[in-house]
Amino acid sequence: MSSQGTKLFKMIVELVSSNTKKPRLRTNVKSRWRCVKCDKTYGLDRHHITYKPAKIALLCRNCHVKITSVNMIASIILKRKLTNEDRIRLWKWFLGFKESITEVDVIKALGIDYTFTVADYAEYISMRKKWKM
Repeated sequence: MSSQGTKLFKMIVELVSSNTKKPRLRTNVKSRWRCVKCDKTYGLDRHHITYKPAKIALLCRNCHVKITSVNMIASIILKRKLTNEDRIRLWKWFLGFKESITEVDVIKALGIDYTFTVADYAEYISMRKKWKM
């Protein structure tokens, strides 16, 4: 994993976290609701694993930003919208991944040979504007 790749992924995560609309569900009340990734019980967001049919999980803000970044990077790499199968595969991989995530890790999770480029980063910015994030 290159340090340049790690920096690029961190920039994408920062952009997602600073530009994402506020989610509909946020709670600071400790309850039985927990982030399914890290078990935090506060600041929970709804994450759509899939949309049709809707499969939703609760994630803390930090984990939600990470999986959203993973999905966006995967969409850029694959040059298409993610299918339910793609999203479920990435979701299962994300739940089991314990380290910092880079675009190289996402490429490995997709099982393809690819090099993330500056043009891909520019495409990410364009997608973010299109999706009004």
